[in-house]
Order: sequence, then C-alpha cells, then structure tokens
Amino acid sequence: MKLLKFMATGAIVASLSLTSCTADEGGPEIGGQLWQGELGAPEYADDAICYDLTDAPYSYIELSESGLYFVGEKAGNQYSAPKHRTMHKAPAASRSYYEPEIISGEYEKLSDGSYKLKGFGTITYNRNHTLAVTLENGQSEVWDAVPQEKMPTNALNSRLCRTWKIDKVRIEFCDKDNEVLKEVYLTEDQIATEYVNYFTFTYSGQVYEYDEGEWYHDKWSWYNATSQLIRIVNMDEDFYQEEGLIQAIFNDDRVTFLQPLWFDDGEEAEWEYEEILPNLSLPSSVRMAKEYLECKEYKIRK
Repeated sequence: MKLLKFMATGAIVASLSLTSCTADEGGPEIGGQLWQGELGAPEYADDAICYDLTDAPYSYIELSESGLYFVGEKAGNQYSAPKHRTMHKAPAASRSYYEPEIISGEYEKLSDGSYKLKGFGTITYNRNHTLAVTLENGQSEVWDAVPQEKMPTNALNSRLCRTWKIDKVRIEFCDKDNEVLKEVYLTEDQIATEYVNYFTFTYSGQVYEYDEGEWYHDKWSWYNATSQLIRIVNMDEDFYQEEGLIQAIFNDDRVTFLQPLWFDDGEEAEWEYEEILPNLSLPSSVRMAKEYLECKEYKIRK
C-alpha cells in the first residue's frame, strides 16, 4: 500500500491556491467557498473528554463527540505505527504488530453521571484526578487520570469533530501550473480497497481511523484555520514524526477533504495509483494529484 507523501507547507498552500498566512490565524469565512450551510453541534459534544492514565494497563481513555469511546493500550515494546497516507489503508503487513491496540465502542451516560463503555466497563471521574473503573468482568480498579486540555469550542472545531465516512472520491491530475490534465472518479469498490472505513476527529487533537476491524490514530491540529488547513502528524517505523496537510471544505452535513500529492512525472503518478487504477495513462507533464475525499457524517446510532 502506498505511503503518505508529506509536502512542504509552501508547496501545498500554493497548490491549493490559498493565501499564505500564519498558523491558526483567524477563523473560517462563513459563507465563503470553504464553508457552505450549517451543521449542528455533535450529539455528544458535552460528554467528550480524554483522560491520560498513568498507573493503568492503558495509556488513555477518550469519549468522543460522536458517541464512540477509545481506549489506548500502552505501547510496551511494540513499534510505532507504520507510515500511511491519511485516510488511506495502512500497510497490511504492518498492522497491529507495530501499533498498540485501540479498544473502541459506543458509550452512554448513566443517571449517576458515570459512563458505560460498551464492551469495556463503566468509568466514573473523581475530583481527586482518579477514575473509578468497573471492567466488564466485574473487576473494580482506581486509576490516576488527568483530563487532557481540549481545543476551543467554536464553529470550526464543532463542524469537524465527529465521525465521517468517505462515499465519493475524485482525483485531478495536474501539471506544474495547476492545470487539470485528467480527472478520475473512483467506484465504490475502489474506494473500499484504498481508503479506511470511517474516521473520527476529536477535540483532544486525535484522528482515529477504522479499517477492517482495527483502529489506528494520528494527531491533528489547525495549521491555518482561515483556510481550513489541517496538520496531520503520525509516526513512521523509525520513530520519526512526519506531518502533512489536508484541507476541509464544508457543505451542509458533508465535508470534502482535499489531499494533494506531488510527483516527478506522469509515470511516477501511474505507479502510485496502479493498485486501484491499473490502466491509468497520464501525460508526462503531470506533477500533482489532488484527491477530493467527499464524506458524509457517520451516525454511530441509527
């Protein structure tokens, strides 16, 4: 499977025809080209929180804005996550062995203020920075727990932080002047082959990606809020942090993530996409592919 191609900030900003400005400057232009319509707050925004754990067999517990919880096992002697393009499937041969397991499922708030994490147990946060935990097997424990600092509650974070599923993909192949030379629409089978099933952005700065029964995660932050550019950071197999940028384009209850990739020529681009587009024929002047990943909100509870 193809690896994530990280690009220099200047290159990606130029490729998206955006105004260059400092990181996290301002907010979105409501009603502008990148922001159409409105979308209400995530259903579980008031419950969302992430706890760092210190004396537990897990490193964190997070309740997401979309009603999913995530429990991260400690890394131990495992390796870090393999390289992968954001929202693309991770290399099959590298899964699980490299990345600590993430346990996930639905959660609900009980009448006493505790939370039932389906398939895991029940948790109650105490004022002395501990979590009272009753596991599914009936075992009770108390873990030291520190709430992580959350991103600000605003329209931009509220619109992004939920669970999304890719249902349409368009790829534009462009020359060095950003002129579109070829446009390709992927089929449902091609999308299922190339991309993760769905993914969740959270206020704690995590993006969780679900694929074939397993969860993976990267970190995210706003590189440029005005241009809705998102910085994605993950770790490669050599323990180096790498980062890339994607752009979020909102339209009512949908979002399109724009992810450009750079190439030396058309032949390199053909090689990059040969698994899903084996008969792709591109001009030698191709220098970039723009992937438009159109997503709809994925409702955990129907």
